[in-house]
Amino acid sequence: MASHLVDQQLLQLYYQNFHAAHPILLPLSALQGSLAEYIPAQLLTVMRYIGAHYHPDESIRDTLKARALQTTFLESSSSSSSPSSSALMDGFWVQCMLLLAICEYAQDGENRRFIDLAVDRALELGMQHASFATEHGHASPLLEEMWRRTYWELYVVDVLLSAPRHQRSALYHTQSDVSLPCDEALYNEAESSIPQGCLLKDLSEDSPQDRRFSSFAYRIDAIRLLGQVLSLPSAATTTTDNQHHEQAFADTDNALSDWQRQFPFRADDFHADSTHFGEMVFQAQMIVHSAVIYLHQPSSNLPRLWATAQPSITSRFFFIFPTVLSGKNTQQKIELFNPHTARVLHEADSLTKLLTQTHPAVERHSPFLIHGVIVGSMVYAAAYVQSPGGANNELAKQRMALAIGVLKKLAVMWPLAGTVKRELSQIYRDAVSDSA
Repeated sequence: MASHLVDQQLLQLYYQNFHAAHPILLPLSALQGSLAEYIPAQLLTVMRYIGAHYHPDESIRDTLKARALQTTFLESSSSSSSPSSSALMDGFWVQCMLLLAICEYAQDGENRRFIDLAVDRALELGMQHASFATEHGHASPLLEEMWRRTYWELYVVDVLLSAPRHQRSALYHTQSDVSLPCDEALYNEAESSIPQGCLLKDLSEDSPQDRRFSSFAYRIDAIRLLGQVLSLPSAATTTTDNQHHEQAFADTDNALSDWQRQFPFRADDFHADSTHFGEMVFQAQMIVHSAVIYLHQPSSNLPRLWATAQPSITSRFFFIFPTVLSGKNTQQKIELFNPHTARVLHEADSLTKLLTQTHPAVERHSPFLIHGVIVGSMVYAAAYVQSPGGANNELAKQRMALAIGVLKKLAVMWPLAGTVKRELSQIYRDAVSDSA
């Protein structure tokens, strides 16, 4: 009886804290109804494992992790990467891999094994085709919507996990006719009728004034733009076709600016709000701010920082190469008239301002919030190194303190946040020390 109560509590914790950030599974109300018969035990186990991260007894995590891996892999060892022959590798198995990919990212920020397995299997199953949702939806509009959300969440997570190493995303380059997700309120009310959504190309071609799209759809479009940034060739590899590179850069920059100008949601839509709707709006803006920084930082005159001589979490991000800034002679004033530098600083400011609008229960945000914190904080640290006597030093100090505070709260659930907190603190201390 006690074990059953804990299991139920863990599922409640999953929905209370995690589902809003990655709303791909059936709403809790539907899970408690007749559709529950379609949900396999292995998926419930993975959900409980994620819910255990919000449970006060941390020992439950290890137990649930071993159990979750046993349901999907031959061995419970975290080093295992071979799917179990007894596991039914269907769409629900893909959901398990997707959820584990998010959870494992929040452990060390590096492991791609789960997302790679999920993407490969999803493409083998044909989840990129609209027919998959229909064929596996058991004539339930809610189940069909769940499958559409699963594919698009794969798309989102695959690109996000590709960003730190500036890699190409497999799903970004995959053609799909899967409709975009519906409104969060409609989905979470478990409506019996869910209208067919538009396609991704509709969102990129139509003006937002002409058609209304869900907040999840805008989050997907934000990811599309990040994928576009990651797909751009570096300037170093395009010396023979510099004009083409400049045009691709300009097109991407214009697309990002258009998105920000036409984005229909504002801060009031998620400020101090724990709803699913608000979280999608929050993530969409965070992703686009990060994408602009990824685009412009290489052409800015901000220094490339290196946290330690050893590999680190922050060193995995594209603008942090093994180049050590040592000595005061390396410092020079930031060229504010450099348009790339000005744009990066502006977006970092907007990105860190988002942190002031997080929900009081920060843990209800996606673990990928850590990604946004890193990107914004590294820009401020680089600016401090470049202009140690600048007028914005106090602002940089405040922004870093805010970032550290957010990471401290997230670290209770996600070890990656604790690691990043320590590294960013050291980077900032080094920047202050070098400028002294």
